[in-house]
Amino acid sequence: MSSEQRASERRAFESRALTDKDLQKYLCKFTYFPECLDWLLGPARDATVLGALIENTHRAVQRERPMGWSKQLTRTDYAEAVDPEARWERAIWRKWRPYKGHMPVTKFHELASWILTYQLPLYGRQETDGWGKIDLVGVSQSYLPVVIELKAEGSDESPLAAVLEAVRYGVALRELWNFGLREEWNTAIEQTGLVPSRAQPQELDRIQLMCVAPSDYWDRRGPMTSSGEQHRRAWPALRELCDRLATKHQLHVEFVKVEFSTNNLPR
Repeated sequence: MSSEQRASERRAFESRALTDKDLQKYLCKFTYFPECLDWLLGPARDATVLGALIENTHRAVQRERPMGWSKQLTRTDYAEAVDPEARWERAIWRKWRPYKGHMPVTKFHELASWILTYQLPLYGRQETDGWGKIDLVGVSQSYLPVVIELKAEGSDESPLAAVLEAVRYGVALRELWNFGLREEWNTAIEQTGLVPSRAQPQELDRIQLMCVAPSDYWDRRGPMTSSGEQHRRAWPALRELCDRLATKHQLHVEFVKVEFSTNNLPR
């Protein structure tokens, strides 16, 4: 493909949202992350490509969810899972779930003390339209939602894919906060026995995102590749992308390594 054709292809993607499957596939085609970063932080309309994609994603949020979120936010049991990622998801939720009369002995993380639920849907209609569900929803020390994207040790998805997936969820949370989610979140928090020290904000300006995986995943993966020099150059590039997400979009990304004990529960 010529450079002119490549530029034309990239311009076509600048009008897409992060929910777009073709865009997701296109991002996975990059084998050298600094090249991907150059494109994402390059100019598009009156912003960067990254900014345009986030703006498009804000506009694409489905702001109606007739059935609400209360059922998922106040889970009391869990479905058995075969998939490794789903098993860790449920194990983490069981260990750090707060409920009336019971607080976990330890905190999951300083940025997400507790885990309120898993697989929280963010789409308004029955069709997911590329939105999917948040793997885990944590509770910050300010009693606000924390998006947690989980990857199992054998996952083939790159950290870049995990970051952009978490960004998609963070954008949806921000948009849905004033479309019923804020009230249902507050109710769910109260039902656990947690007592916020102050009223929840009207707007979710700052969103905390966490990409969580075991040591094997982080040791094996670079943001796009695990091969030598590319691996070493890729991580600084990914950190630059995360810095831009924080400073320009108030989407703060934290990478977390978790270790698992021999009885298959996180510790």
